[in-house]
Amino acid sequence: MLKKLTIQNYALIKELELSFSDGLNIITGETGAGKSIIIGALGLILGNRADVNVLNAKDEKCVVEAIFDFQNEQIKAFLKSNEIDKEDILLIRRQINPQGKSRAFVNDTPVKLPVLRELSGLLIDVNSQFQTFSLNDTSSQLRLLDDFAGVSENLVKYQKLYTEYNSLNRKLISIEDRERKAKIEQDFLQFQFNELEQANLIPGEQIRIEEELELLNHAEEIKKCLYEVDSLLQSEDDGSLEKVSSSLNSLQTISLYNDNYKQLFTRLNEVYIELQDIAQEVDSIKNNVEFDPLRLDELGNRIDLLNRLQQKHIKKSDIELISLKDHIENQLLSFSQIEEDKSHIHKKIAIIFDKLIIQADEIHELRWQVINDVQKQVENNLSSLGMNSARFVIDLDKQNKLTNTGIDSVNFLFSANKGIEVGAISKIASGGELSRLMLTLKYVLTSKKLLSTIIFDEIDTGVSGDIANKVGDMMKLMGKKMQIIAITHLPQIAGKAKSHYKVFKKELNQRTYSSIRLLNNDERVEELSIMISGNKKSKAATATARELMN
Repeated sequence: MLKKLTIQNYALIKELELSFSDGLNIITGETGAGKSIIIGALGLILGNRADVNVLNAKDEKCVVEAIFDFQNEQIKAFLKSNEIDKEDILLIRRQINPQGKSRAFVNDTPVKLPVLRELSGLLIDVNSQFQTFSLNDTSSQLRLLDDFAGVSENLVKYQKLYTEYNSLNRKLISIEDRERKAKIEQDFLQFQFNELEQANLIPGEQIRIEEELELLNHAEEIKKCLYEVDSLLQSEDDGSLEKVSSSLNSLQTISLYNDNYKQLFTRLNEVYIELQDIAQEVDSIKNNVEFDPLRLDELGNRIDLLNRLQQKHIKKSDIELISLKDHIENQLLSFSQIEEDKSHIHKKIAIIFDKLIIQADEIHELRWQVINDVQKQVENNLSSLGMNSARFVIDLDKQNKLTNTGIDSVNFLFSANKGIEVGAISKIASGGELSRLMLTLKYVLTSKKLLSTIIFDEIDTGVSGDIANKVGDMMKLMGKKMQIIAITHLPQIAGKAKSHYKVFKKELNQRTYSSIRLLNNDERVEELSIMISGNKKSKAATATARELMN
């Protein structure tokens, strides 16, 4: 329900704050007083395009705020899905600055116009003799039918699953995109991996090969030096071991006379033992050092391969090449994981799709079951409004694809005259017929569910007398279940109001402004008298006004 509307600097309105009640709210006023301006300002809340020309003072911003009281689960779900804070009330604010830039907020959260339009469509239904939004819009027609069929719980359950279904499809598209890119990259990575795998890389191998190559390349020099060392150590005539042995014999002889000589003997004996060990090792390895050209070629080729791979992959060692191979292997494994993920999501999508089909069929059946009842009620009510030959048909068809509202498309068809085939409402109904049809549809289709607010902007065009009185009765009955805001020129309708507002013009500082105020009972009588006869002092008009209010 629209509780409060605040307008600043919009067209002829300087500043206006208006509180609405539940039930039937009537707005009247002379032609040109500004009734349409209020609806225009409210249009900004509905997400209509902003125009800098609407600014009253061109150097100040325009602000329109609307406060709603709501208990609609669909609205709560909408706020949650759009990450808008949920409060006890719903505050929508629209601003237009002097440069023409527009901003929209819901509970102080900035939103884009498409989001605002979708939300306001759940809050307010605007109907006028020129703009019958919901009457010609198939999505709004379906929403009206759903209200009557009572499928809101089914639809919320379905839409939750449908959101998951769309999310999985988006994820599948992302995985398939990764898969396409992976296939382009996979062959190249597989080639790199095979090359590194075939190289049989061993950690630390490069250092060991380089050390062995160093030995092989200097084998002759090493062998010669080892033989020289062997000769110097073990020559029978003047080898180092022979000389040290003789020295030991001399020291041993005198070691009995003094501890110092004994220590010298001990120390030299340790040297002798170490020299013997060195001599044995030199003797052992001197014959193992050989120049091997085949081994040299083998190691040279191996080191060339390692250097080439390092240069190709911009690596500094065989350790880094092994790390690269492991990384490529993980990438290749991830490609197979993509296929597994894709298969898993395909299965989930198929399961959810089957559930959606079942739920969509259930919703379709609920809609189908009420169509005959709706058609009869609409035609009966049209007859009471003077359209005895009117025919109304709801065309409900199953489609080949799922949507956010199920599997159905709906089209309201209408004919006002006998012998004329039913057709699309927008093409076959005249202004007066359209007004009565619209009112009847809202009366019938909203009878099963409490909507937030319905606005009727001068839809009484083409009706008068007893029909106007019946239109008023219909609005009053609707007002018992929901909030109705109606702009009218007919006293028969205005007399049914729970709350009656009058739009008027006033002058301030040599400028004209539009304003509005709530009328008390006496003021209502006076306003209705003027609407009846144009003369508030007419006793007959005053008596009629009082009668209309009873």
